[in-house]
Amino acid sequence: MILLLRKKNIGFFFTGLFFLFLSFGIYNFALHPNMYRWKKEKIVITDVKTDEKAVSLTFDDGPDSRNTALLLDTLKKHRTRATFFVTGINAEKNPFLLQRMRHEGHEIGNHSYSHADFNYKSTEFILDEIVKTNDIIFRITGQRPTLFRPPGGYLSYDMVDLVRKENLIIAYWTYQQD
Repeated sequence: MILLLRKKNIGFFFTGLFFLFLSFGIYNFALHPNMYRWKKEKIVITDVKTDEKAVSLTFDDGPDSRNTALLLDTLKKHRTRATFFVTGINAEKNPFLLQRMRHEGHEIGNHSYSHADFNYKSTEFILDEIVKTNDIIFRITGQRPTLFRPPGGYLSYDMVDLVRKENLIIAYWTYQQD
């Protein structure tokens, strides 16, 4: 296929290409400087290597009385499991949905108590958010979460140390899916 471009279009093409590469570079630059070490030590996971064709479904911020119930119905219909990263405040409001998640074989992860912006919070505040939500999940389901997803993708050395002491793994995401 031959593509004919005018001078003006060539400029737009290369400008778009420039911004594409710039975006990729900024993403890698924006990663926490310790991300590769944490991944290697399996403190942070972003993906799981497998020879199978598979996708991991995760849902954040719930449970929500209306949407989560519909989502659980759909997952059940298709015999599919997911990981739900719940906030403690929503778990307290909808304990029956957490019990249903567990009963139907879904994994329940911690997504903090209030989904606060951790950027401006003390380590004591962050620890309280994590511990409080772990306790709520355990009280409702009888299981302790093993995964933590930080609100907004916040990562810091202190937060990672807190999560590690709570025997949790940070379940992050990758830019390819976002």
